[in-house]
Amino acid sequence: FIEDGSFNIETTSIGEPFLNKDLIYRALEKNIWVKVISNLTLINAEDISKLMNKRISITSSVDSVNEEIYRKIRVPADHDTFIKVLSNAKVLAKLGLLHNNDITITSENLDYDDLVNTYDWFNRLGVTVLFGVDNNKRTELLNSPIVQRLQNEYPNNWRI
Repeated sequence: FIEDGSFNIETTSIGEPFLNKDLIYRALEKNIWVKVISNLTLINAEDISKLMNKRISITSSVDSVNEEIYRKIRVPADHDTFIKVLSNAKVLAKLGLLHNNDITITSENLDYDDLVNTYDWFNRLGVTVLFGVDNNKRTELLNSPIVQRLQNEYPNNWRI
């Protein structure tokens, strides 16, 4: 429960929540607070208009704002998908719907400058950025000099 007695639904770890848009909209119609983590690929203008002024908090999962690196991570993303994701992030942040971005560090985006650029891009939108590492290579990534440098420079921006 939230302070006002309403329910809270979090759609974490169950895949892309906008594959099931009806569930999100039904919950919002019942004044249920909804928290989702989305890669922002399936959100369109109609969705954005339905989400405005609703009790929803969106965390994006965008691991790079460099198109080449983004497309390596998000296979089979194309140029249009990359542009759509960044556009959605800008619009949702401006409307106050996008609150966080999770950057998962993988072997594909283990590039200090790109990770900092991605952090800075979202930070300029007013979005809180959290870093994490790919659980499949957790030990290897946590021991990398790039991740250790990021942990030192951004000690409060990690999800463990």
